[in-house]
Amino acid sequence: MLRLPSEFFLNNPAGTISSKLIFNVEQVTAATTDSIMTLLKEGLTVIALFGYLFYINWRLTLVLMIVVPPVFWLIKRVSKRFAALSMDIQDTMSAISHITNEAITGYSVVKNYGGQSYEAARLIKHQRTILSKA
Repeated sequence: MLRLPSEFFLNNPAGTISSKLIFNVEQVTAATTDSIMTLLKEGLTVIALFGYLFYINWRLTLVLMIVVPPVFWLIKRVSKRFAALSMDIQDTMSAISHITNEAITGYSVVKNYGGQSYEAARLIKHQRTILSKA
């Protein structure tokens, strides 16, 4: 965005540019929420099928019961890690949104005083923060 010509900022209001940028982030968040809902629905399906398996062959079900607890433990551990990462990423995305909004609303100052490299460095710093936490 820092390399876009001034005409882009003159033809598009700052609110529109910011909302498009933020909307894309919200779409990713919505996709994550949808995937969690799918996991819950599929989890209930697995439980129902597990009951059916026990009805059909209880010995095989007991063998499966030995394998499933370590898998659930792993899922629980990964979920906690994902939740912590999600919070960190949301905080960093907030900072990125703030930096982007400042660059959009003050594009003329940034361009007139040659602040593109400074603004780009600020943005890259926060992007690296996200990558280092992943």
